[in-house]
Order: sequence, then structure tokens, then C-alpha cells
Amino acid sequence: MSRSPVLCRILPLRSAAVGICLVVTLSLELAAAEQGWPHYRGPAHDGSSEWQEFSIPWPDAGPPVIWRIPVVEGYSGFVVVNRRIYTQVQTRAGQFVLCLDLSTGNEIWRTRYGWPWEPNGQWPGPYASPTYHDGRIYFAGCHGTVGCVDAVSGRLIWSRSLTGELGAQLQGFGYACTPLVAGGKVHFPAMGQGLSAIAFDASTGELVWRMGNDPASYCPSQMISVEGNPQIVTLLENAIVARAPENGTELWRVPCTDGYNPHTSLPLYEEPYLFQGSAFRQGGKVLELTYTNGAPSARTKWESAALSCDIASGVIVDGYIYAFDIHSMQVEKEGRTRGVFKCIELATGTEQWQSEAPGNVQTIACGNTLVLVDEVGTLILARATPTNYVEIARHPILAGETCWTAPAIYGGYLLMRSASNVACVFLGDPNELTGSSKPTLQDPDASAEGPVARWLSRYQDDTFWAPSWIDLVRWHSYALFGVMFPSMLLSLPLRKTAFGAPRSFMLCAAVMATVGLPLFTALSGRFVFTLPILLYLALVLVVRMSLSATGTSKKKHDILARLALMLFAFICAGVYLLCRHLYFPSGWGFLVGFFPATPLIWIAVRSERRAASLLRTYGLHILAFSVYFSLSALILHWRTG
Repeated sequence: MSRSPVLCRILPLRSAAVGICLVVTLSLELAAAEQGWPHYRGPAHDGSSEWQEFSIPWPDAGPPVIWRIPVVEGYSGFVVVNRRIYTQVQTRAGQFVLCLDLSTGNEIWRTRYGWPWEPNGQWPGPYASPTYHDGRIYFAGCHGTVGCVDAVSGRLIWSRSLTGELGAQLQGFGYACTPLVAGGKVHFPAMGQGLSAIAFDASTGELVWRMGNDPASYCPSQMISVEGNPQIVTLLENAIVARAPENGTELWRVPCTDGYNPHTSLPLYEEPYLFQGSAFRQGGKVLELTYTNGAPSARTKWESAALSCDIASGVIVDGYIYAFDIHSMQVEKEGRTRGVFKCIELATGTEQWQSEAPGNVQTIACGNTLVLVDEVGTLILARATPTNYVEIARHPILAGETCWTAPAIYGGYLLMRSASNVACVFLGDPNELTGSSKPTLQDPDASAEGPVARWLSRYQDDTFWAPSWIDLVRWHSYALFGVMFPSMLLSLPLRKTAFGAPRSFMLCAAVMATVGLPLFTALSGRFVFTLPILLYLALVLVVRMSLSATGTSKKKHDILARLALMLFAFICAGVYLLCRHLYFPSGWGFLVGFFPATPLIWIAVRSERRAASLLRTYGLHILAFSVYFSLSALILHWRTG
């Protein structure tokens, strides 16, 4: 049902000087952007490129694939500037901004900015794409961390937490909005009171303004020009809102849907019309944007169920929309999304044609040629004509892989991404490729990690980075009832031997703690960390060696004490390096918490040496270990939030 537009607030008339400055600034930014692909929807944020030098027809082997590499996890898109590719990826170590060489795919640098997002989930992040502006790369992570790094070196310049600092809430898939950089500010929509529109200083990261209470969607903000006036348009969950780029003042708003609606496809703009398509079979609408007596306005030109859009954004070419009309409620894996590719007249909503041939595709317009990437890795070229669907060529590039990432094009180099691989395809004349740019298909083994890391990947979950209190209590329970108590019982028969019960206990506990990690993990189906017992036993050994040196010469005592401390430091360093190698930062937290437990350990060891009752000695060890574990867990939980 069509709804009347709502104009909530009118921007006061601005001086001509301010308006001219803003227009000039926007024009300069767009002109600079033409030098590359600085935004995941291209220089003008509309999915279009001026490059048109296609080499057709393709040979049977398809267009030249310059390289193909695994990039672990993520759905982030690309920006390409100065023959460098920037995207965002995720490993067990965290989420990163990644820089690759366009010609070879070789990694130039990567910069970590946060923990992984749902690494064992069905759709691991990151989802937002980076943005290039003035020598910097701006990023947004799934946990709400935003910031920028130096485009040349990858050095982190600043970062902010939308959730931790501003109290923003996360959608079910976390934060996914690509940064918009305009007018010296970087803009983000978010969810929370006063967070519909957030602007940080692009240079320093200082908060400039925040306003609006509408819940955000996964759509980023985008800059458009209406009758020469810049506007920042944001598709929120239930409304389309335009704001003034200099101060965030609301210019107009139009309601779009009710209830949950994530709006992952971007609005399409060709002056004066703005198209917005919704998922869940809710159709789309076109707004006509104007200025009347200096005041901005938006009115609904047409509204129709003929074009619903989900994650695949279309394009506008010469007054016609080319986009996929989704018939499924949402996208489906393995290329099973139902729907048709359509051409619709932007001004009237009249359908020109439809075709099932392309499928669910991401779209780039290069003049009158459509570059389409379907959701199973097929590259398609078609004509942008309102007469009928005309396909020029097609070839599988990332065959059978889920490809929901928007492609990018840079001087004939097309970048495609599946959930775990990136391919660089050259669409121009192959004779133009020289030297290192000759097609050399690379396909490194993505599973080159060791067997231990591969085994850990089966049980990888949030406990690797931020264990909950329940996880920590579970680990402590396994340590006590699965390792320490059985080791104490096994040591009892040896209490009257020369080896003694305490030494037997330590040996059994060390073996069972090592074996217990894979055993308890496999039995429970969730990761169980028992190695803190080894750290505890290492400290017991240090105290025992120190007490054993008591009564000897000062020189011998000092030597033994130093050896004991060196041994303990060596063990701690080994655990740290092991956890780092396996991307298991939670393990580092148990390298703290020793100091309060040391006096109790000293008392327990003294009890051993005085041949006190095993019940008292073992009770002291349980108490000391629990104090050490609890304090380490407290610091770890505080550190990871």
C-alpha cells in the first residue's frame, strides 16, 4: 500500500558560500575517487565504472584468471587504489584489514582490529567493506569497532567502539555498515538512542555528532547530490532518512517498512529518483527528491511489489533499473535463491523484461555492459538494454562457492570473492598483460596449518577469545574432578615408596592435564582448557626447588633459585608462544594470577616436606590452584568483557 511521504524537519536556508563549499568538496572527493575503486560500490557509490574495454568473445577457458587465493573467512568487499587491494578478513587470531598486490595477489600487510565474529557460525564475519579516502583505509568490524589505518603501511591511526563507548546495540549478524567518508568526517549508522547517525572526525576519530533514535539496518550511508546540494541518505530499518553532511540535521524522511527488515541492498540513485527495494517480498519504491523554495523534500513517485531486493544490489543505467527480484523470503545457499533478473523503468516502475538466466547476481555497470556475478561463482556479461535480456558471455570462476560479496573493477581487473577465496580476472585484451601480470593461476592449500590447529578448528568457538563465566566454571570443574582428584587417588598407593605421593601426584596431574585437553574436549563436544594445571605445577616445582636449597650454602641456594625462576619463565614463555601460534588468546590469561596463590603453594610444599597428612597437603593444593585459577579467570573475563 502506498504511503504519503513525511517531511519531519526543514533545513534552514544556508548561505550561498557554505553551499558552494560543500558542492566543491563533494566534487573534489568524487573526482579523486575516479582514480580507483575507493568504495565497495565504486567511485560514485552506484556500482558503475567508466572502464569499457572488454575483450569479447572469451576463449573456451574463459577470461584470464590472474590469480586465485584463499583468504580464510568473510564477506567483505574490495576497494582498489594505486594497484593495491583492500578488504577485511577473519582468522582464528581475529579480524583484519588486508592489503594485497593487484598484480600477484601477494599480501602486503594486514592489521588486526578485533576478535573474530562467530568463527564457528554459519556466516562468520566480517561483512562490512573498507573505504579509501586521502591515503587512509576506514573499516568497521562485526563487534562495532570502527577506525582507520594508513593505506601504505597498515599502521593503525585511530579506532573507536560503537558498542563499548557509545552503547550501540548489534543486529543478529553484528555490525556490517561500510564507512562513508565525506566532508572531513566518517559517517556510520548504528542502533541505539541517539545513534542513527554518527559522525567522527576522519583525521582524529573524535566524535563530531550523534543523533536520531531509529534502529539501523545493515545498509551504510551514502552521499548523493540533489539539485547541487549534497545529502547523506541512510536506509534505516523502517525509514529512509536524509541528513545534512555538515551537521547531521535531518532534511527529510520517508517510512518504508514495519518490523524487522535488515535492508542489505543499497538504494539506487539517478537524479532526481531514489529507488529502495526491500527483502521478504515487500517490494520497492521510488522517491522523487527536490528542493522547493530552498527546502528539501521527498515524495513517493511509485511503489510496487514488482522488485524486491535482498543482499544483491542492482544498478541504474540510462534511466532503467537492472536488479534481481527475489522470490524467496531471503537468499538461500548453493544457488537456490528463487527469483528473476529484471529491467524496470526508474521514473514509472514499468517492467521492461525479466529473465531467469542470470539468477541472483551482484551487478556492476560498465557503460552499457553489465558485469554480473551470481551466487555460485559464475561471471556473466550482458547488455544494459531495456529491449530484452541479451547475454554476451559467461564462465564459472569460483565454481560452486557461495559468492554474496559485491565485486569490484579496476582498469579491467575484476575482483570476485566467495566466503573463503578471492579471484582476480582480467576482462580486457590479454595482450595488454605484461611481465608479472601474465595469467598465473595460484591456488595455495588453504589447509596448510598443522594437525593440532586443524583439530582445534573443529571445536573453535567464542571461548577461544572471550570465555563466559559458565565456560570458566566448566574448565575449573574439569581441572578438579577430571585431573587433580584422580591424580591424588592414583598417588596414594605410592605414598610409602621412595618416590612419594606428592611427586606421584605432580607427575600424574601433568600427564592427565595434557591428555585431558583433547580427551575432555572430544567427550563434551566443546573446548576444555586443562593446561592451567601445568602452569600451576610449574610454580609448585619452582617453590619446591627453592625450599630444597634452604640450608645449603648461599651460593648454591642462589644458583638453584635462579634456575628455578628461569625454568618457570621458560615454561610460561612456551605456553604464551603455543597459545599465540594456535590463535588461542584466552590461554594467555592464565599467565597471571600466580602471586596471590604463591603463599598457599609455599604452605602446601612445606606441608609435603614435613610429612604432614596427605589430606591437608592435597587440600592446600586444591585451595591454591582454585585461588590461582579464579584470579586468572577474573582478570581474563574483565579483559575480554
